[in-house]
Amino acid sequence: PANVALAPTSATNDVGSSHTLTATVTDSGGNPSNGATVLVSVTGDANTMGSCTTNSVGTCTFTYAGPNTPGTDTITGCADNNNSGTVDAGEPCGQATKTWVVPTLSATPADAFNTVGTNHTVTATITSTSGASQSGRTVTFNVSGSVTTSGTCTTNSTGSCSFTYTGPQLPGADLITVCSDLNRGGTINSATECVEVTKAWLLPTSSAGQTTGGGQVSNANQTDKVAFGFNAQNSNGALKGECNLVDPTGANTKVKCLNVTALVESGTHATFFGNATVNGVSTTYRVDVNDLGEPGAGHDTFKIQTASGYTAGGVLTNGNVQVH
Repeated sequence: PANVALAPTSATNDVGSSHTLTATVTDSGGNPSNGATVLVSVTGDANTMGSCTTNSVGTCTFTYAGPNTPGTDTITGCADNNNSGTVDAGEPCGQATKTWVVPTLSATPADAFNTVGTNHTVTATITSTSGASQSGRTVTFNVSGSVTTSGTCTTNSTGSCSFTYTGPQLPGADLITVCSDLNRGGTINSATECVEVTKAWLLPTSSAGQTTGGGQVSNANQTDKVAFGFNAQNSNGALKGECNLVDPTGANTKVKCLNVTALVESGTHATFFGNATVNGVSTTYRVDVNDLGEPGAGHDTFKIQTASGYTAGGVLTNGNVQVH
């Protein structure tokens, strides 16, 4: 053989994948050399060696596994004319280069805000300068802050996939950490294979109206009654109101609502928010009520939840709720 050519002469692949090159061997007349042994040596970020034997059209292929870190390889293929198993002086060689790159991960939206109690969707996208398809990649999502949850999705043909979760019932903020094993190393390096986005949960826009009520609901164990009374009003943009609750169960919990910061009415349902104290300790609250019949006992519902973790509610056993 007089000539060895390697193809492609240069290429770019994702780290953690494999690379295949084709060696073509011809004689001094340019004719294909059948049965020629080509010794292949790879040096750089992936160091390996091997051989292949040409077919009737003078070609053979060699495949090797790439590294898990970015870099460049020099690939040398030489015809072993004397079948010595080593490259000797005068034996024809060809060369090629290989560049290994790490795909990039992005997540959108980077920063967003929603009304409390609604859903939020984060879309992750993996791209690479190699042009290789990023479909079938697993992406993980970890949410911390107002909400603690996690999940995974698998990228589609465009390298994208999405994760949706439900926001909290009270205002707050979340940090969402999005990760993928970009270098296919088997573990995730949080410093290089993760991105972070944020989510703020805000009070809804208030509607005009007034809701009042009072009565009792059963406690969580159905062993006693929780007494409550409330008034919330939005008149020409002026919000005001209060509430009081006494739960004799356990710690004898007393909740006092100090103000109303948002009120939303829709049909027979009303929700209002504000600042409160639970046994004298400051917190925030959310109250949801339904005005479902007269009298309210056995029909209307009341529920309160605070940022400090106290919740109570259910169908009224006594009393009435009115959404005006």
